[in-house]
Amino acid sequence: MIYQKDYSFNHFGETQYLDPGSLTRSNASWIELSQNLINMQPGEKLTVPFRVTVPDDKNLTGTYWSIIMVEKIVPPDPNRPPGISVRSVVRYGIQVITHIGNGGERNLNFIGTELIKNDTSTYYYVTIENTGERMLRHTAALDVYDGEGNNVGMFSATNNRTFPGTSVRSVIDLSALPPDTYTALLVADCENDDIFGTNITIEVPTGFTQALSQDRNNSSVEEKVSDEQKQMPEKGGEIKQPITIFGIQVASNPTDPSHLQFPGLDNTIICNCGNIYRVLTTTSVNRSELLPILEEVRASGYPDAWIVKMDTSECVCN
Repeated sequence: MIYQKDYSFNHFGETQYLDPGSLTRSNASWIELSQNLINMQPGEKLTVPFRVTVPDDKNLTGTYWSIIMVEKIVPPDPNRPPGISVRSVVRYGIQVITHIGNGGERNLNFIGTELIKNDTSTYYYVTIENTGERMLRHTAALDVYDGEGNNVGMFSATNNRTFPGTSVRSVIDLSALPPDTYTALLVADCENDDIFGTNITIEVPTGFTQALSQDRNNSSVEEKVSDEQKQMPEKGGEIKQPITIFGIQVASNPTDPSHLQFPGLDNTIICNCGNIYRVLTTTSVNRSELLPILEEVRASGYPDAWIVKMDTSECVCN
């Protein structure tokens, strides 16, 4: 069975599958499925075409999306004994994302932060909301300085994707920082030339902190970020370390992923970047050279591949 839904999520871990057209930026009505029911034999592969027709509306701007669901129909079991039983149903979702040209406001908002420390690790949680009109991929990072103004390192979370009106919680590992008070530049670095940032103070305590709460009604869970938050449209400058290479990243992992297989790729490069391992398929000093290759990589089975930038002094690749 093939059908459509609208799709949304938030930083509380809630995922919503809504009736088509429920979201303001739904493109569900633009999608025409060629069929809703298919019959497949074990091991069979089948292509189901669909058409996306964007309305001729000059007011459309930014990103619109929905999701196509594929669900197995399980017929009733005539031999099932009477009584209450539980049956598991697995369904798959294919996101359909429409970008209207290159327009649409791009904006991310830091809506909360929290530091959690246990006996072995220190994590900094950053809650980010997309308040713009366009889907953005971003990497949250902290450029940290000690009390004397010395840079002690750049610490990054894994890459995240947000649609307009959605929010995510990124986790930055600060376990390498000893207890002290630090100043930092908190940034959300997008794939293009958009960087959103704010100056913050981080206090790493000597003792433990309480566990992260998931209660959306507990206002003490998240500390509001300073009103000094601002967009910095130009990359570089004194507050960011120079980036020397770009790469097409297909995966990331906190531990060495060398034993994993990445089918469909002619080449894989494993980069140890301190607190994270990045799996790349190609690199270049010129980001524009990677754009046509990126589409090929996504088409080869890695739809979430993206272009990252790295400082070669901070990453060891082989």
